[in-house]
Amino acid sequence: MDVNSWIVSRNQEVSRAYLTMRDESLCFLVERKVAQYDPSFEDALSDLDIKISEDSDLDGIGVYSMALPPVSDDALESFLHPKFQIRFDR
Repeated sequence: MDVNSWIVSRNQEVSRAYLTMRDESLCFLVERKVAQYDPSFEDALSDLDIKISEDSDLDGIGVYSMALPPVSDDALESFLHPKFQIRFDR
């Protein structure tokens, strides 16, 4: 499953999603629609993280995933690289 399909399949849970740079690695950043912890969502995100890390096309490129609760635009900006942000459409 590709990242965009993963986002679309979780449309009820995902508010916004980006690919950005953090800590000298690529980061798949997901903002959830609710703040409540959901172990099944976190498990699904971890499974996606593993699939991304095992993708031979990304060999040698560090990529990790991060989930955020609902945040303001200003707070979200603090997690995004100022020059590298790719927003996924849902």
